[in-house]
Amino acid sequence: MQVAGVSDVVSMVRLLAAILLLAAPLTGSSAPEVPVDATFARISPASLPGTPGDVFRIRSVVQEVRLSFTVVDSSGRLKMDVKPEDLQIVDEERPANRIRSFTIERELPLRVVVLIDGSASLSKWFRVQNQGVAGLMQRMRPGTDAAAAVVFADAHQFDNRFAGSGSDLIKNIDIRNSENLTALYDVLHRACSALGRIRETAMVRRSLIVISDGEDNASMYGLDQVIEQAQRHEIAVYAIGMGGQNSFGAQVLKKLSLATGAQSFFPRTAAELQDALTGIEAELRTQYSVTYSPPGPLLPGSFRSVKISIPGREQFSIKVRAGYFVPREP
Repeated sequence: MQVAGVSDVVSMVRLLAAILLLAAPLTGSSAPEVPVDATFARISPASLPGTPGDVFRIRSVVQEVRLSFTVVDSSGRLKMDVKPEDLQIVDEERPANRIRSFTIERELPLRVVVLIDGSASLSKWFRVQNQGVAGLMQRMRPGTDAAAAVVFADAHQFDNRFAGSGSDLIKNIDIRNSENLTALYDVLHRACSALGRIRETAMVRRSLIVISDGEDNASMYGLDQVIEQAQRHEIAVYAIGMGGQNSFGAQVLKKLSLATGAQSFFPRTAAELQDALTGIEAELRTQYSVTYSPPGPLLPGSFRSVKISIPGREQFSIKVRAGYFVPREP
């Protein structure tokens, strides 16, 4: 949906202000306080070149839906030879009326927030996580991408120290062992809200990368509320699970990623963690985009499920969010 024009500089100020709010208490009786401990790094471009537009939900006037998605093979490699005629799109259990456009989006500006679980149970991974995230930050493009990293766990206060590069990030991270409290869902919900409030003057790709074991014992929000918030703001939530693939927390991370059109990874070594971060970045920078006419009627405010498949190529996996919300008329 198109939005009113806002200067690039103002847009980035809003982005950074919203991210910084992740480390501040929520106010008002309707929202819970989220125990976010510190924002420890950021890369903030001064301007964001690009074509006019916005991360798209649904065009209420001409009733078009735009979806971004990726296709990977059985080995997890990106497949970039898909054609529009290969696709089968099902919207609310009914075939899409027609595909209006199909493109490969390369190198869109990224808006990335990395959420690192600082719980004591994951302390053995702290140094490896720091190095991996530092490398990701170094690869962000000054003047185009915007990224922030947040350590979360319980209500301990961390030092708010900021860095302008990945090498500084390693030195400036201050992780202290927390007690046995983890408010994962609250932090995710808050991060989605912060990113979703940002007005952009160009097409961007918004995502969260959460590094955690998926366990939560202190949140007021639930997982379904987090998924809804991510879907409303079209934010892909990538998960890097640090507690193995078979735990309850791992199932949480898998559900979260699947519903938002992302992937989950479960590294066992430092090298696999780095591979996961590199793979996420590659996926964010190159995706397919399809615009189609949905079968009506469209009920304002309703959620509509979406599935994309490639008949005859069942060995491919398509990563696309589970659906979209029809905007309410102003």
